[in-house]
Amino acid sequence: MNSMKSVFFVLIASVLCCQSIATAETPSSVIYLMNEPVTLFDYGMDRIGEALDNKTVIFHTLNEKTKKYELESFAMDTSVHYSWSENKIIVVASPNYFIHDADRSTAEQWCAHMINKIRAELGVDQNNPGSGMYARLEIFFSHYGYSMNAAPQDLGRKLAGIIDMRTYVDYRDKEKDIRKKLICTAALSGSDMHCSEYLRLPYFFETLDYRDSMVQ
Repeated sequence: MNSMKSVFFVLIASVLCCQSIATAETPSSVIYLMNEPVTLFDYGMDRIGEALDNKTVIFHTLNEKTKKYELESFAMDTSVHYSWSENKIIVVASPNYFIHDADRSTAEQWCAHMINKIRAELGVDQNNPGSGMYARLEIFFSHYGYSMNAAPQDLGRKLAGIIDMRTYVDYRDKEKDIRKKLICTAALSGSDMHCSEYLRLPYFFETLDYRDSMVQ
């Protein structure tokens, strides 16, 4: 008799479970994501991110004591996003660690190295211009295995014209013993680099994070 009751309760539990599953509504957030298509722009942005992810920057620096050039390297932390207000694709890059005992000149060199690295990874080399200079960008923003006649001409060049690079370097000024941040910007298809220096001022509220204050 007890075994029959057990079977009976199991059957009832199974029916109730199935009913709860059948009547459960799909969350609106999931429905939204299911209905949003992935575009070729999404695909291209993701490809840029993959191309730049954790890339190593290698360069030579002069050792002031030995007067010899030494090989240095660091990995970049990068992100890519689209700015609606600027109508620009923004590539942001920074070294994956804090620089101790540096100066502005050194920080600018690091920014320049990152900008050159981004240009190299995206196939835009200002020193070797040519018909294929924007080919890699076109590949990033193209269908896989086939092409469409509707694609605009000079797509790579037009994309390069809306890509800006922003590099950040946090360092400690070895002369003044204060923390600073250097932010340098450059257009992917340009040659100039513009930099602004900020102080890194500690504040003691909820955390020990740092806020930025523009150096006048």
